[in-house]
Amino acid sequence: MKDEVQTKIADTVKELNEIWDQVEMDEQMRVRRSKLAFENIAQLCNEMTESERNMVKNAETELELYKREICKMRQETGQKQDSSIASLPLTIRNLVELKTQHSNLKKTYSEKLEEQKRLVEQLEMLQFRLGVEDRLLHNENKDTLFRPSLLDMIRTQIAALSASLTERVAEAEELQNELRTFTSLADVVSLTVSSLSTDEDDCQQFLDLNISSDEISLNDDIFNSLKRLHNKMKEIYDEKMDQLEYRWNELLSELSKLWESCLTPEEDREFETKFNAATFAPEQFDQIEAEITRLKEIYSSRQPVYDAIKYWDSLWNSKLALDTKKKDPHYYSSRAAGHSVSKDAQAERNLQNVKLPQAAKHVEEVYAEYLASHADQKIFVYDSKMDPLQYIEYTMNEYDRQQQIETAAKLAAKKVADRDLHSPMKLRTPSKRTLLITPTASGRNSPLVKKPALDASIRMFGSTTSIVSSITPKKPRIKQEDGPKTSSPLGTSSDAKSPSRMMRPPATTPDRRPFRKLQ
Repeated sequence: MKDEVQTKIADTVKELNEIWDQVEMDEQMRVRRSKLAFENIAQLCNEMTESERNMVKNAETELELYKREICKMRQETGQKQDSSIASLPLTIRNLVELKTQHSNLKKTYSEKLEEQKRLVEQLEMLQFRLGVEDRLLHNENKDTLFRPSLLDMIRTQIAALSASLTERVAEAEELQNELRTFTSLADVVSLTVSSLSTDEDDCQQFLDLNISSDEISLNDDIFNSLKRLHNKMKEIYDEKMDQLEYRWNELLSELSKLWESCLTPEEDREFETKFNAATFAPEQFDQIEAEITRLKEIYSSRQPVYDAIKYWDSLWNSKLALDTKKKDPHYYSSRAAGHSVSKDAQAERNLQNVKLPQAAKHVEEVYAEYLASHADQKIFVYDSKMDPLQYIEYTMNEYDRQQQIETAAKLAAKKVADRDLHSPMKLRTPSKRTLLITPTASGRNSPLVKKPALDASIRMFGSTTSIVSSITPKKPRIKQEDGPKTSSPLGTSSDAKSPSRMMRPPATTPDRRPFRKLQ
């Protein structure tokens, strides 16, 4: 490389002289220009040297920086320190290795730092939402990794604050929803907002508050203000609802009586008998009053018919009550006070033969009289969509049909019971019993030693001992000898002939009876 530089310089000087010869440049000028050229070359060499010297110096600085940062990141990330790094000399190879190691550590460090920042932001958000003062991180440098114990404390506090915030948000939303319910009625709204809209407790402000937003603080002051407003409005709301409910019950009581008096079908009874604040609208009072007026007009023109139908219904219900009473299994045997089968029978005959026909006849008469003046306004009874006469006829026919069904069911049940009672018992051949094993061995039986141990009560009898049969034996009939029938003196011949009471009578098998033939 040195020879090439020298050759290049010599060739350049030679070429310059040739150029200068062409213009016949004098020696003095040539010296001056050659000196300028060599000064430029010297300056370039100096600049190159300085540049390389600065490069080495910067590399040394960068190497030391890598050493410090690697040591710092290892310490903050909880990794083991490498003591050999501190004594590494400045070489290009060492610089490249440290740069690679620094890059890998930087990635891990950045990930942990991002996770830490996320935890810090979450903690700060929770503290803001709940209005809690930061006492955990006020002296910490948030740009460096925290120690593991501090991170554990942050996570614990985040969990506790999250639970508190969830509970507070749920309670605040419930209060807010109840506020909306309180202000749903126009008269309650005008009263409440005008009386409670102060600088401290602004009703509309709380109604428009987005409680679930992370940008809204639910600190103790705001939350307590919301509860105070809720309590004030609830007191007014409850008082107003009591008034409305009283008015509703008053009107519905009158309307219900008219519904019953006019035999109004259930599907036409549009208003709930119980006051419901959730579905109430102030205009419903006007609608109820209009319905009361309409039903009063209807009842005034149809009262004789309605009264006659209700009287027939009351008699019919009395008949049904007697039927139900007779279905009691103890009806005919009961001796309860006031119970009389004969009186019930007399009352039933009176209803069936006298009162019900008379009441039905009266309904027919008053309904005919009504149709004479209101031919285009038929009366329909309850949910049947029938006129009074059709209703009475249908009710009685349905009763007769139901009685026939019950009678048929009783007859069918009795028939089944009688058939089961008279059906013959099914006979079957008894199953075979296993023969008792005796202490003998034969060609058909294996040796005794291979048999299971016998019960002690069986082994005490010999092979020829009679075993008690499962069939109850008959007691043998003993022929009575001549002599006294009570007792005999000692030494008589009866002692030798009559069996002793201590002796077991011989077992006999009863006579075999023929099997019953199956029917």
